[in-house]
Amino acid sequence: MMDSIGHEHNPEFGISSIPRLGCQLWQTASMEMEPRQILAKNVRALMQAHPRLSTIVRLSDASGVSKGVVERMTKAESNTGVDHLMGIAKAFGIPVSSLLAEDLNPLTGETSAPWPFEGLTPQQFERLPERKKGMIEARAIDIYHEWDAQENKDAA
Repeated sequence: MMDSIGHEHNPEFGISSIPRLGCQLWQTASMEMEPRQILAKNVRALMQAHPRLSTIVRLSDASGVSKGVVERMTKAESNTGVDHLMGIAKAFGIPVSSLLAEDLNPLTGETSAPWPFEGLTPQQFERLPERKKGMIEARAIDIYHEWDAQENKDAA
């Protein structure tokens, strides 16, 4: 349900959010660790798995994120901005959402979450402009809410 300025009310989280969330709702809802702990664990594992990015200095240089921010990120000491996440993800060649995935494989940069589209590869999806990705995600969320409302109606 959209409000007058285009924000979507999400009853599961009790907040208004912009339709393009950038990560799957089920990942956010199922996190057992704090997001900054997941991020720290994943960045440390990725650094260990990629020798060219194995030190704070190397990762900082490759990502454009300051050494201090990278160090605090690996220790889960502070909140990390989206721009910093983008730089780190780009340095490792993975989607930003993978940095917050509890099931990240640091050797491949992949998660075990199944890819939802049979006729579209992740590589093809990544080539789409952000606006088109947002449209696809918003439509998928709309379809889910329609289905969920019908399920709840049928159960009542």
